[in-house]
Amino acid sequence: VINEVKATIPKFNLKLNLNVNNIISDMGASIIFSPSCDLSGATDIFVFTGNILHSANVEMDEDGVVAAAATSISCCFGMSSQPSYPYTEFIANRPFLFLIYDNVNKFPVFINAVINPA
Repeated sequence: VINEVKATIPKFNLKLNLNVNNIISDMGASIIFSPSCDLSGATDIFVFTGNILHSANVEMDEDGVVAAAATSISCCFGMSSQPSYPYTEFIANRPFLFLIYDNVNKFPVFINAVINPA
């Protein structure tokens, strides 16, 4: 059973800039940062990986939420007007987690926390 929820969430803008080199190295793929890495199957020129940076931005306001990432994947979601049917009310006046989910690909696009919603 799916219940409708009326959510009251404060405006917020979250930005993340992250160098993911250490994360990739910790996963066992540090070789891609070495000049001795053989990437000839991907390109005809000599290449190895330098810094890998990830940038993400999530902005929530009265018009809805806009989320974008440096990977050129962007999602735009809108919020509809107040429903005319019964709903549960949720007011985010304390720290909360949020998730933006891609229903088509069944994958969470963004997951984050708002620590101070004031």
